[in-house]
Amino acid sequence: MASAPSAAAAAGNAPTSSSTNYPILKLIPLSQAQCAAALSLNTTNDNATTATTNDDTKTNDERHIPPEVSQKSRPTLWLKLCSESDDIVDVDDSIDNPPEPTRYARMDKEGNYSCEVKLGRSEFAKIRWTKISRSLCDIGMTRTSNNASGGGSDNVTAWIKMRKGVDQHWVHLDGTLIVKPVNQPFHVKDGSILSLYGATGIAYRVKIEPNGAVINSPESVASRKRGATDTTTTSSNDNGDAKRPKHPGVRQGAQVLIENSTECPLCYEIFCKTVAVHPCGHNFCEECAETHLASINCTNDDGNASGKPTECPCCRGQIEGFTRNRLVDTMIWAVALNGCFDRDDAINYLKRRENAKMDAPSEEQKECILRCGKGEQDGIMNGNQMNGPVFMEPMQVTSSTKLSIPTLPTLSISQHRANLNNHSNEVVDLT
Repeated sequence: MASAPSAAAAAGNAPTSSSTNYPILKLIPLSQAQCAAALSLNTTNDNATTATTNDDTKTNDERHIPPEVSQKSRPTLWLKLCSESDDIVDVDDSIDNPPEPTRYARMDKEGNYSCEVKLGRSEFAKIRWTKISRSLCDIGMTRTSNNASGGGSDNVTAWIKMRKGVDQHWVHLDGTLIVKPVNQPFHVKDGSILSLYGATGIAYRVKIEPNGAVINSPESVASRKRGATDTTTTSSNDNGDAKRPKHPGVRQGAQVLIENSTECPLCYEIFCKTVAVHPCGHNFCEECAETHLASINCTNDDGNASGKPTECPCCRGQIEGFTRNRLVDTMIWAVALNGCFDRDDAINYLKRRENAKMDAPSEEQKECILRCGKGEQDGIMNGNQMNGPVFMEPMQVTSSTKLSIPTLPTLSISQHRANLNNHSNEVVDLT
């Protein structure tokens, strides 16, 4: 992997001159045809090539991107290695031409100056296709100073960091499936092509400008500040260490624990009206569980039931029943009230709660949920495909294993659904 470009950037150190340059990373959207041309491929042999070299388990149907998705307009995403208060914005022009989606820099847990964006399904990137997970990978830039006193040249590196394991994503870089471990950053160079679904699907060209723009002087910044003071960025001064959070590793670990338990593995959305499978304990949205159950119990061409075993889509263990898991719903609701969801996730979460006829939030609660201050800055609650059991560990079932499972009289599928709709706490027997 070629190293990322370096640039002289003093975004984290207060400049003594009137202004200084700062780097910019742009993610420029490409159509499938544009991406294929750039990779010297064509879209007709893309599926065959990638399926043979990267993942034989993917089917053509799974890799197909509907025209309404592939032709959907997406904005250019901007990453600027400066604080929001230092950025130059033409306020008059922004009225008629809204600015492109932008992420700004802040101090990371290692004390470096970084800006990053999470890529996946989001309102920020205008990606709404449900086959794209809400959190596939992060891309960003980091500035590290060569001189502890702040002088001298600084190194700026652009990088990508995966949020999903290789068996859980279809993200490609320059036409090749990314196989890097989760949370391990690797360099990305200017001109690279990053595709979120196959070699050419939902693609971006990475454009790195080492001296992309100019930071205003402190005097001019003070005269045009927009709204609240940026509290997420820490300057490299004598009090910088005091403003950084203590024990960042512990806090990061806590965020990962939250992320690993919030996303339904079937719809990739935040859990809503959660049900738990018995006996493995994996969790799903109620609607997803019903759809999965209906797909398994569908009839054959002769009108008879398929007779397929009812398997958990996570562990492939046999499902003996399922029940409402109000604990998960309550915990997610409590975290949502703390404003820890990204704004687009929070809006979608509230809509799904409304469709599921769950309790409507008050205006005060809705305001707290949508403020998303911590969620957008720290990436808390941005989802992960991992879905661990909440109240029991999955157990290996063999022919000699004797299970003690509470059962109910045999019910029809319609009766099972009626029990769920009535929020029954009893285990629903599927045998």
